[in-house]
Amino acid sequence: NKYLIEDGERPDQIALKLYGDPGLDWIIRMVGEITNMPNDWPLSSQQLYDYCVEKYNGEVGMNRVRYYQTTEVKDNEGRTILPARLAVDENFTIPDPDRQHQGNIINPTEPVTNYAYETNLNEDKRELYVLKKGYIGQFLNDMRDITTYGFNSEFVDPKTLRVANTRVTNP
Repeated sequence: NKYLIEDGERPDQIALKLYGDPGLDWIIRMVGEITNMPNDWPLSSQQLYDYCVEKYNGEVGMNRVRYYQTTEVKDNEGRTILPARLAVDENFTIPDPDRQHQGNIINPTEPVTNYAYETNLNEDKRELYVLKKGYIGQFLNDMRDITTYGFNSEFVDPKTLRVANTRVTNP
C-alpha cells in the first residue's frame, strides 16, 4: 500500500494511525526504506522554507531561477507532443503543433526557482510504501525469527552473543 505523508507528520503518528501503536514506527521506516530521517523524510512547510532561506542565503537566492522546464504541449487531437517537467534551456523552442498557427515557433518553458526545486524534491518524499495492517503479526513473527541468535561458538543465550571488544588495546 502507499501512504501520502501529511505536512509535519512523523513515523510514530503514522504507525498509530495505521496500526494503533506508535511503537511500530520502525516498521514504517523499514518498509518505506527510510534509512536517514533528515534526508529521506519530507520536511514540513516551515522547515522547508527555513532550510531554503539558509541554503540559498536568504529569500533573494531562494527565489533565483535554478533551471527551466517544459510545459505540456498537445496537438489538436489531444496527443502529448511535449511532456511537462523536462529540463531545457531558457531559449528552448518547438514548432507550434496547432494547425491554425502552422509555421509559428513556441517557447513552452517555465522557470523553476531554487525554492520550487527543493519543494519538488520534498514532495517526492511524501509518497511512502506501508505494510497493510493484516500483515503486521506475520511481519513481527518473521522479524523475531530472523533476529533471534542461533547456536554458534559465540552463543551465550538466545538473546546474547559473546563478541570481542575491539576498542581495548594493550598498553
